[in-house]
Amino acid sequence: MFSRESVRALHGVDLTIGRGEIVALVGESGSGKSTLARCVARLERPSSGEILLDGVDVLKRDRFQASRAFRSQLQMVFQDPFGSLNPAHRVEHFLRRSLVIHRKGGSSETETQQRLEELMTTVACRPTC
Repeated sequence: MFSRESVRALHGVDLTIGRGEIVALVGESGSGKSTLARCVARLERPSSGEILLDGVDVLKRDRFQASRAFRSQLQMVFQDPFGSLNPAHRVEHFLRRSLVIHRKGGSSETETQQRLEELMTTVACRPTC
């Protein structure tokens, strides 16, 4: 039998981020930074409270619906890129996926490919990246 002690990772967090703001969350190791980010991104569910996105509590939304809303309005940068990005895929794969998810690649595969090539050129990345 296993028992798990209850841990209060976060308490009294009140944070408002305005449209277009970029926020860096800093603190000591174990202070709850990752837990907060994981709750906001719906990777973990908080035991209480609410998370509002444009005034709507995303915890009350269907998980898929909330996830889709976050994809277009929130991005997380994980500490370990190798844990986030599969090294078997090229940069092109991740950029294409982002363009499709955020609907920024146009309505056709040709438009998506053109936008992808523009982005790759902007960051000086060869097609073999």
